[in-house]
Amino acid sequence: MKLSRKGFILLGILLTLVLTVAAVVFQTVRPPKTEETPIVSDGLTVAAQGKENGLSVPKRKQDFFTILFIGRDKVGLNTDVLMLMAYDIANGKVSLMSIPRDTMTDVKRKNKKINSAYAHDGKGDLEELMSEIQSIVGFRPDFHLLVSIDGFVKLIDAIGGVTMDVPIDMYYSDPGQDLTIDLKKGERTLSGYDAMGLMRFRASYARGDLDRIEMQHKFIDAFLDKLVTPKTLPKIPELAEILVQNVKTDLTAGNFVWMAKKALELDLSEDFHLFTLPGEAGYYEQRSYFIAYEDETLDLINAHFNPYVDPISDLDHPHVKLSNGTYSDQLDKEETKQ
Repeated sequence: MKLSRKGFILLGILLTLVLTVAAVVFQTVRPPKTEETPIVSDGLTVAAQGKENGLSVPKRKQDFFTILFIGRDKVGLNTDVLMLMAYDIANGKVSLMSIPRDTMTDVKRKNKKINSAYAHDGKGDLEELMSEIQSIVGFRPDFHLLVSIDGFVKLIDAIGGVTMDVPIDMYYSDPGQDLTIDLKKGERTLSGYDAMGLMRFRASYARGDLDRIEMQHKFIDAFLDKLVTPKTLPKIPELAEILVQNVKTDLTAGNFVWMAKKALELDLSEDFHLFTLPGEAGYYEQRSYFIAYEDETLDLINAHFNPYVDPISDLDHPHVKLSNGTYSDQLDKEETKQ
């Protein structure tokens, strides 16, 4: 089945969700309003530099929106699933990049993993999370979608489960999170709870979170396959209600309607792309991290995610030695060559 059809159905579901909400709140259909979110350069934002040096805020691309998808764990506030989406309506492109939960950020707190940014104050600090995402990718995402685990489980159960080829036996138990993953190798139809386990499991993977992200991408593809089946389409109003109750976002119903209408003009058969933040596993102060490659990240961001007309030239990554003897931030890598 062509991805364009999957994209059409998925966006159709979003449209139904929006219409359900709009019937209640009477939102105006209009494009999302994007602020001039600044680019990071040499540890300062362009906006901050502008105040000092008279620089102008960079010009945005037309009809280009970025959204951060956030999946929170059930008990704590850790964000174990982070995906950045770029929706380039003008050029008919949708790009999705997974950001590993252990990605190291340049912050003062002892635990520098990106998945602890939202949880660091014990209450849920969205502003801190968005700020640290900005340091990784060079810009602040325009919007966010925060999805609860309970909502994910209900959504998968509502469509009758998702059929997946489980690559290995998966077992993991964490009573503190009321979590038990027990999946046998082979093709099977996963319930919502089992699908949640598959999405979170990484205990026996050789590459840890990177293998888990690869499995998450396969699940997304299988999930979209299930959405287009004749048995699932009549359930769209039920799915919309589940999403309304379990998603927190700063996008309005009218915003979703506008984007969904624009999506009907897109052909996603060749322009839907899945990526993972480039980098490698490493250690810093006896703690394991995923350390992003700055050069490769810049190339990926500018090719698919940069919301600005001009390319992003620098990122605010931590200065950490990599396995090849160089350093993780571009400036220091250049200095070590001299």
